[in-house]
Amino acid sequence: MKKHEFYKDKQIIAIEWWISWCCEYPDLLLARVRIFTDNTVDITFDEVDKLEIFGFDDSEYASLFLCEDEFMPINSMDEEDEADIGIKRANISIPSWTDNDNFEFKYLGVYP
Repeated sequence: MKKHEFYKDKQIIAIEWWISWCCEYPDLLLARVRIFTDNTVDITFDEVDKLEIFGFDDSEYASLFLCEDEFMPINSMDEEDEADIGIKRANISIPSWTDNDNFEFKYLGVYP
């Protein structure tokens, strides 16, 4: 599926931020998860100043993809996670990523 097809007639209904539990402050790896009106999801990663976007048919598959890449929702971090990563959840700066037509989009649909 092409990028323009995936986003046609959609509106964002929720945004979640996930963090890699393998990273350590100050080198945090974050992922933005956007859920749309039709329950599809996109995930955006910052790959060395190049945003990559992946499209999924639903949040279950998107979550599996993130968990396999060792990410967890920031809002689920506990004190042990904060100690391992080296920063309190409340002190994590959420980036402001503005979408751009030049960002690479990969439709994964149903993640295996």
